[in-house]
Amino acid sequence: MKKIILSTACLLIWLSGFSQTAQTGINTTTPQQILHISGTPSTSTAIGTTGQFLVSPTVRVDGLNQTNNSAHPASPAISTLPLYATLNGDMVIGKKVQIIAQTLPGGTDPIPSFLKNSVSGTAVFTLQLYTINFTLLQPSLVYFNAAVSIGSIFQISAVIPTPSLNDGKARMTGIQFMLIGAGIPSNYLGSTTDSFTNLTANSGQLTPTGFFYHSLGKEVKLPAGTYTFQIFGCALANNNGFSLSFGESATDYVNIIAIAL
Repeated sequence: MKKIILSTACLLIWLSGFSQTAQTGINTTTPQQILHISGTPSTSTAIGTTGQFLVSPTVRVDGLNQTNNSAHPASPAISTLPLYATLNGDMVIGKKVQIIAQTLPGGTDPIPSFLKNSVSGTAVFTLQLYTINFTLLQPSLVYFNAAVSIGSIFQISAVIPTPSLNDGKARMTGIQFMLIGAGIPSNYLGSTTDSFTNLTANSGQLTPTGFFYHSLGKEVKLPAGTYTFQIFGCALANNNGFSLSFGESATDYVNIIAIAL
């Protein structure tokens, strides 16, 4: 019995010494540390002066793969969801931000010039200025932002237009956002307007110069689907006609960005 106990103690001592010096390699026959897990080595790039090649590690997460998640398409198609693993175990990051429309400084004016020469009557006049169709592949928070210029505002007389507004009448101008798509209870998304009453001929004249801008921003949570976004110009003349032009400035902009939820 004593010999057996002594032999076991010696074995434990020997194993302890071995565990302190052994190196284990996974996917490599030449481990450089106690535990060395190697990916696919590069054949051209080494780390500093060590002579060890860079590696491309592979991480497999079975719980996210396409087999266990039917929302992902079959490999090798790219899923629109934020994160998933292919059938081979490769991790794929989906598109988080979708830029639908974007006008950068100095870019092309997205609102072409629309001239309306006969705004009159008590009904609000509307003119379609901009339309874009887009598709959301996943539920998203969508930001709509635009600025539309208005210029060439003048009174329409019985003879010829005059650049002065001197009839003492109330007028209104503005822009309106519309959104069309399945499941939307109302196409109306938002609007912004300005109203004013000009001076009369006896007290002076109002001669608009330059550009007036209407800026509007809205955000809305939308399910996946296809949509149509529109911008309308609107005006009201209170029974006395006037002329105005939408989109005259080259600095109008439209920005539409979707953030996947």
